[in-house]
Parts: sequence; C-alpha cells; structure tokens
Amino acid sequence: MTVEVNLQLSGSVNHIEMCWQTAEAVLAQVPFEEDPVQNRYNILLALQEAVTNVLRHGYGGMGCGGFLEIRLCYDESQLEIEIRDDAPAFDPTQVEEMREPSLEAELPEGGYGLHIIRAVVDRLVYRREAGQNVLTLAKCFAPVAVGAGR
Repeated sequence: MTVEVNLQLSGSVNHIEMCWQTAEAVLAQVPFEEDPVQNRYNILLALQEAVTNVLRHGYGGMGCGGFLEIRLCYDESQLEIEIRDDAPAFDPTQVEEMREPSLEAELPEGGYGLHIIRAVVDRLVYRREAGQNVLTLAKCFAPVAVGAGR
C-alpha cells in the first residue's frame, strides 16, 4: 500500500495544527511493528519541530504564516516527509550535532529541534531548489520476512 498526501499552506492558517492533523491521518496507516503509539508521536514531533523552525527562524515568527508545502508519502519500505518553504536559504544538515551537556546548568533554552529530528528519522536531506528550501525526513522500515513467526 502506498499513501501520498500533499498539503499547501499560506497566510494566517495554523500551519502546525494542520500539519500535525494531516500527518496523524497518514501515520494511522503505518503498521509500526514496535510501539506504534510512541513511533507515531516521535515522527509527529519531528515534523512539528521542522515546521516550527521554518516559521520561527525562516519566516521570523509564528504569526507570519508564509508558504509551506508538506508532502507525506508512505510505502512499505519508508515514510518520507518533504517540507518546502520560500524562506531564506538554510541548510539544517550543516548545523553541528548538539553535544550532551555535562551539567544541568549547561542546558541551553531551546535549540533542541534539530537534535530531536535527527534522533527520530533515519535520513535528513536538504537541497535548495527553484528558490525554495526542501527538507526531506525519512523513516525506513525493515522488511518483514514472509512466514516469520511471532
């Protein structure tokens, strides 16, 4: 089974809520083998973090709106989420991975979005195309052996 959904948002609509609800509907079709509730939540959180980063840092504020296009595509091998925006160029794959703080006092306020995304997805790819940022998040699924016992 393949599921593909395209969502285009602009203006004052609540981008995060719309993305979350759309992704929930797609993720309901994904038969996660282990802990489906937690896996679905983790992917939703990664999507939320990516969209929040675009709105807050790319477009300069949550109330701004801005153009956002989300493509969610699921097949038996992977779930792929592609996020396109018209914000200034920014390649999140070039941001250094966060080191683990040794003391609680070292914990920065915010800045965990990319760390969360990297922890959840198997592949994070960025490209600039036709004046747009294109960020792809992919979660891969291991093939299930035919006739494998449970």
